[in-house]
Formats: sequence, C-alpha cells, structure tokens
Amino acid sequence: IGNLALVLADLGQLQEAEDLYEEALQMQRELHGDAHPEVAFALNNVGTVRHQRGDLLGAEAAFSEALTILRDLLGDTHPRVAATISNITLVRYDSGDVAGGVESARRTLQLERDILGAEHPDVSISAVILAIGLTETGEYEEAEVLLDQAISTRKAALGEDHPMFAVAQVVKANLLIAMDRQREALALARQAKSTLLQVFPEDHWLVAFASSAEGGALANLGSYEEAETLLLASLEPLELALVPLAYKNHRNRLANLYAAWGNPGEAAKYGSAN
Repeated sequence: IGNLALVLADLGQLQEAEDLYEEALQMQRELHGDAHPEVAFALNNVGTVRHQRGDLLGAEAAFSEALTILRDLLGDTHPRVAATISNITLVRYDSGDVAGGVESARRTLQLERDILGAEHPDVSISAVILAIGLTETGEYEEAEVLLDQAISTRKAALGEDHPMFAVAQVVKANLLIAMDRQREALALARQAKSTLLQVFPEDHWLVAFASSAEGGALANLGSYEEAETLLLASLEPLELALVPLAYKNHRNRLANLYAAWGNPGEAAKYGSAN
C-alpha cells in the first residue's frame, strides 16, 4: 500500500496517495499500537503527502506525533529523529516561518554531524536545507559555505553525474541570484539542468527547478523573452516540488519578470513583485 501511494504521489495524485497512506497508518496502529517505529514511519509518510497537498497544519501535526514517538523509543540522537525534525523544517519554511525553520534545520545538521560525521552524504542534505533558509533570511555568506561543502561532499561520494549533486548546484545558483551574481548562477543552473536531463524527462519537477534558476538569472540579465519561456514551462511541474519554497519563489520570479518587463497585469497574476 505504501509503495502504491508513493507512485501516486509522484504522479501528482496526492489525495489518493494520502488516503492510502492513512490506510497504512491505521494498519500499523492495529498491528503495533501507537508507540512503535513503524507507526512513526507511517506518520512521516502521511505528513509528507499532506505537505505536498498544501495541508501544512496537518503535515506538521503528523510529523510532530512521529517525532514524539521516535524520541521516546530511540532517544534524541538517532538518524530517524533527525530526519523527522528535518521534515518539520520543510513545513515551517513553506508556512512562512523561515526563522523557525532555520532554527530546526540547525539542530538537524548538528545532530547528523554528531551521528554520521561531517562528510556523510545525508549530512549534505541537511546542509542544503539549512542553506535554503539562510538564503531567504539574507545570511548569504554562511549559506555559501554550507553549499560549497555539500557540493564537495556529493561530488566525492556520488560523482558529478548524480541528481543530488545537481540539486545542490541549483540551490547554490538560487543563492547566487540573490547575491546578484547572475552570470555565475546562469552557468551553474545550466550545468545542473544538463545533468538532470540525463535522468529525468523535461517535464519533471527537478528539471523545472533548474530551469527556474536559469530563467531567474536570465530575467535579471534582461533576457526577458528567453526567461519567460523557461519560467512559464516550469510553473506546473514545480507544483510537485519537494524542495522547500521552490514553487513560491518561482511564482515570485514570474511576477518580478513581468514587473521589470513593464507588464504589471501579468505580474499581479503570480504575486507581489517584491
């Protein structure tokens, strides 16, 4: 049931996926009771699909229940505890509590460094998540250090052709856009997109994530028509994005593009240009 729900979620059939995950959760409760790692795992699945569906309160409730179970059973210094805190971070980002998300992301990163060591690939995931929040709060220097470390770790562990390496590059490209280093951002986004297209079709949200950064840099360089094509094509796929703030920031990019291009009517469709 869980595997079917995972496939449906990846296809964008989120309500059907949530119904199946809820069914699996109920089965785990009946089999094991409430205080069991499998129940916590099922709660994390429910929380994830609720997050994708935009039910942020429901997602955080599921993750918080899972966290309580795991802490009681496994203690505070366990990888599954760290992963669940990370899930809460993502919800906080998307609910607008970026400062709260940064705080929990710092806890996750330190916990995983203590458990796994600084060079473990899983630690790089937490570093990237923290860097996303730091980019939003304007703490660019710390974000760049974290992303450079994550990119180095993923290159050594996974190679330059791995999607996780490319994702870290896109996150850094977004940081570079915020730092007004547009040409560096454009080159990095295009490199990452080329890597992702070796694995995923053009309409996959990960490819769209790279296209969003590419389009954002182009827009800031004044290449409005090319940017518009990329950004409009990426809008629908990014509704399924698992990277926090990706869809929200993408809509803002479209608004900013049209505002700079002198089309306030189109800008208004996608949100504030600020």
